[in-house]
Amino acid sequence: MCVKYSEGKISPMSDEMRARGQLGVSVSNGLGTIGVYSENAATIELCIFEPDDVTKLKETVELTRGDGNVWSAQSELLVPGANYALRAD
Repeated sequence: MCVKYSEGKISPMSDEMRARGQLGVSVSNGLGTIGVYSENAATIELCIFEPDDVTKLKETVELTRGDGNVWSAQSELLVPGANYALRAD
């Protein structure tokens, strides 16, 4: 289930919002793609950590805002089992 956070509440995301773009993580030909929805973020950054030490940052990638407030980025390090986080301002 996709959720939306707004005004201190988390609620299910509508089908219309899901249809605006690809959300979540997918991998194709060794390249990981992430898509997240945010109406209010000024920036969103993908943070990928070292496989054996989640306290060490391996790569950061700035997401780009696209149509329908769907932000996306790609990385060869975003693969199944990768430790990652998103940082939004």
